[in-house]
Amino acid sequence: MDTRRILRLLTVLSGLNGACEALFCNCSRPQCEKDGYKCETNGACMASTSVFEGQEEHVRLCIQKEHLIPLSQPFHCLSVKGLLNTHCCYSDYCNSIDLDLPTVTNAPGSGQDWGPVELTAVVAGPIFVLCVLVLLGLFLFQRRQRAYGHRQRLEVEDPRTEHVFLAKDKTLQNLSTSGSGSG
Repeated sequence: MDTRRILRLLTVLSGLNGACEALFCNCSRPQCEKDGYKCETNGACMASTSVFEGQEEHVRLCIQKEHLIPLSQPFHCLSVKGLLNTHCCYSDYCNSIDLDLPTVTNAPGSGQDWGPVELTAVVAGPIFVLCVLVLLGLFLFQRRQRAYGHRQRLEVEDPRTEHVFLAKDKTLQNLSTSGSGSG
């Protein structure tokens, strides 16, 4: 009976310990308005800045611990260059910072400065080369088939046509077996 009470006490204490680890964050979601734009979590605070329909938006919110996957670098905390700048932190109200949206600069030769003519050439060029190679392959295949068919016709010996050919020492007169013989 004493072990059950000890287990209950440990369970209650571990629950209280989890409550002491609560993290308070700023929150910009409409759901947080009733709580004075703050939220409580056991995970992390997040601040992000993004561009949506041409407008820069700042978001602050709480992320629960079970949503921090993988723990070493959670997906919710990753930034996307030029579109989204995200910062996660693990202390009370640490997400009150304003993040700047990183600008994307085109490096020379990065392919970002191509016009419509260049892009058309890049797309149409390989397609054209592929079509030429396919046509060349078909041409060579048909040529090979014709040569093989011609050889096959020559190799076939038809017994009905053997007597038509003359040997070197025979004449047309030797082939004639019937008739009056005057010539």
